[in-house]
Amino acid sequence: MGCTIGWIKSKEGCIIFKNRDTRKNLRGDLVKITRNSIKICHQRGRKGCWIGINKWLGFMSAKGPYRELSENRASYAKFDELGEIILERTNNLERALKLFIEGYKKQKIGKSANILLCNTNKAYLLELCSGKISIKSYSRFVFRTNHFLSMRKFNRNFEFLNVSVKRLKKFRELFSIYKPKNAEQLIPLLSYHSKDPKENICRHGTISTLGSAIFEISRSGVTLWYSLNDNPCRNKFSKCYVTM
Repeated sequence: MGCTIGWIKSKEGCIIFKNRDTRKNLRGDLVKITRNSIKICHQRGRKGCWIGINKWLGFMSAKGPYRELSENRASYAKFDELGEIILERTNNLERALKLFIEGYKKQKIGKSANILLCNTNKAYLLELCSGKISIKSYSRFVFRTNHFLSMRKFNRNFEFLNVSVKRLKKFRELFSIYKPKNAEQLIPLLSYHSKDPKENICRHGTISTLGSAIFEISRSGVTLWYSLNDNPCRNKFSKCYVTM
């Protein structure tokens, strides 16, 4: 499993995005638009969203490097359930951070994750694993794949560490070269293929990129570009605009 997530400060607000990398049989994701939120949710019958916003906040998740389950067999999906709860309950970033950490500690969630909580001015990157938490804030941009940059000890037994490191390095390189100014200009980066498959941002194989979503947030509303249930390199992106 893997993912590529990010937050970028823009002139009008911010841009958030995620490539969802998962097994080919895990299809069926869908867009949910309500009065106060826009979310990309898991298959029907499964709780949580892997990226979403309300009028004030954004949430994204990516699996972390530690893949063992805790004794209570809690699944990675609990992170996405917490994210959806945050979007439903608060309009303040600091409050969202507090609620997410409280929920994480209370549920004793197994596995690990990189989590982004953000608004148009600031992003918090959380590394979460085995009850341990690292928090860093960013004011310009931040990108992550599936390894940790702060709690590096949890990378030790990560089978796909080299792939995750190469993918993050390549995305940063592409961002530096192309300097995308809006959501649409990010599509080629999220659909990118390299001569070295380990650098692919759009992944194929046992683990494939089966979802890609980009939210461009401004004072007037939100533009969403998304490709679901197929590789973004060959699936046409849909676009919608929502006034919030």
